[in-house]
Amino acid sequence: MRQVRRIDLIWQRENVEIYERLKQRAASLNKEIPELIKEIIEREIRRNSDS
Repeated sequence: MRQVRRIDLIWQRENVEIYERLKQRAASLNKEIPELIKEIIEREIRRNSDS
């Protein structure tokens, strides 16, 4: 059985604009929003672990 981890994000009020920007960026890269968010998180973790 494969391991699965899940996170639910809620975008509300002023954060909705950030979500819309992520949505546009994902579309421009031909990616799904979860895929793009995972890439951003992975990049940040690598960047911070190098410090």
